[in-house]
Amino acid sequence: MNLGEPKAKLAGYLRKKSVELVKCETNDLEVPANADFVIEGYVDPTEPLRDEGPVGDHTGYYTLPEPYPVFHVTAITHRKDAVYPATIVGIPPMEDFYIGGASVKLFLPIFKMNFPEIVDLALPAEGVIHNLVFVSIRKTYPMQARKIMHGLWGMGLMKSGEKLTRCSEHKVQFGKTLFNSGKMFSSLGQLVEQVPRVCGEGKRDLP
Repeated sequence: MNLGEPKAKLAGYLRKKSVELVKCETNDLEVPANADFVIEGYVDPTEPLRDEGPVGDHTGYYTLPEPYPVFHVTAITHRKDAVYPATIVGIPPMEDFYIGGASVKLFLPIFKMNFPEIVDLALPAEGVIHNLVFVSIRKTYPMQARKIMHGLWGMGLMKSGEKLTRCSEHKVQFGKTLFNSGKMFSSLGQLVEQVPRVCGEGKRDLP
C-alpha cells in the first residue's frame, strides 16, 4: 500500500466489511477492536538513532546492523486467547514467498486498471519475491514493454523490482526450472525481452 494509506482500508477490502476500531490506552490512535495484540508507544525524532541487527532476512542472509529510530513501548494489550501471528525467515522459499503470490492475485486487478495490456504477473521464488518480476502483456506497439516496466516501478513496493521481464501473451505460471509462459525457460537469456532497472547517473543495480 502507498505511504499514508490506512491498513484498515485493505483489511476491510479483504474481509468485505468494515473493521471496527477503538482508541488506544495511552494515545489517541485507533486500532482494530479485535486485534490479537496491540503494542503502543512513541518515537522521539530528536533522540539519536541506535544500531539494530544483524537481522535474519527473507533472502536467506543476515542484514548488517544499521541505525534506526527507537520505539518506546507504553502499553501492550491483547484479546482473550490471543494468537501471535509471525512468519519464519530463512533460505527461500519460505512463508513470505507464498504471501507474495497471494498479494499478486489481490493486486493484479488494480495493475490491470492502470495498464489494460497486462495479462498476468508473477514473482518467482528465484527472485526472492520482489527482485525479479515477470509480466505478460498484449504487445501492440514498439517499446510498450518498457512503458509497462517503468509504470510498474512507480507503483508502491514494485519499485523494489531489480529486473522486470516481459513475456509473450500467456498466463504466467511457475515451472520446475524457472518459469512457464507458454513454454519452459531454462535461463533468463532465453526470455523475449528484459530491461534491467537503471538508477541515478546511468548506473545499474545489477552487474
